Amino acid sequence: MAALNKYKIGFIGFGNLAQSILKSLLNSNTVTPQQVAFTNRSAAKSSKIVSDFGISYFSGNDELIDDVDIVIIAVKPQDFMEAVEPYVANFREDQIVISLAAGVSFTTLKSIITTSTRLVRVMTNTAASVSAGAVGFYHPRDDEALDATIDLLFKSIGDVYALKDEDEFSAFTVGVCSGIGFIFEIMTYWAEWLEQYGIDKVTAEKMIIDTFKGAVKLSEQSGELSLTDLQSKVVSKKGVTQAGLTSMNEMELDRIFRVSFEKAVMRDKELEKFVSP
Repeated sequence: MAALNKYKIGFIGFGNLAQSILKSLLNSNTVTPQQVAFTNRSAAKSSKIVSDFGISYFSGNDELIDDVDIVIIAVKPQDFMEAVEPYVANFREDQIVISLAAGVSFTTLKSIITTSTRLVRVMTNTAASVSAGAVGFYHPRDDEALDATIDLLFKSIGDVYALKDEDEFSAFTVGVCSGIGFIFEIMTYWAEWLEQYGIDKVTAEKMIIDTFKGAVKLSEQSGELSLTDLQSKVVSKKGVTQAGLTSMNEMELDRIFRVSFEKAVMRDKELEKFVSP
């Protein structure tokens, strides 16, 4: 924490993702509540946030920007212009400004926040709240100090990945951040299939959670083995697992996933239409 204790951090917007990030930062002692402030449109919700987290509340985004060293913009794309554009003059050259807005490209961000801030795109998922997420970030600057600060700030969430361009950032958003939602969808199908054989819903879901946990643990402890290598260890020629995998291949499950991912990438890019400087 020592390297970050000089920074005051402000969240513009405080929805689920911002809360997940802050929980991880506080639980890991990366920052203290006294270092953190936020703005939020709902006064009632803001009072509860102050009570739950012990952080400071500002009624105006301009007041928050003036007070902090790191600004984390945690609003939806359709709310970005209203939350940021009127206060562009308040941003300072020495500030780090982090955008969590999905779909809003770095080029568009720079066209809105025209002051010479240290601007960064960051994306993570809601597993941040249990320090089991991953963080991707992108900026085009040659700024090792900025990279180090981003790593320090977010490493309590999980591994931090520096992405080289907007395409990588978009793929990370879909494959890793939206990926949590995709996995829950697959787990639900899986559990429902067990229920068809008479297993109760709670037990079925627990079984599937155990299955996924086992796969993850095997992967983490596999050393240099690839996912394909690990799969081969549970597949016997003409066995039960092979029968299921053959059916998946015949139905081109990989194509279904790829199409779904690309649809999500397209939506990620479409979100930028809500932000027009």
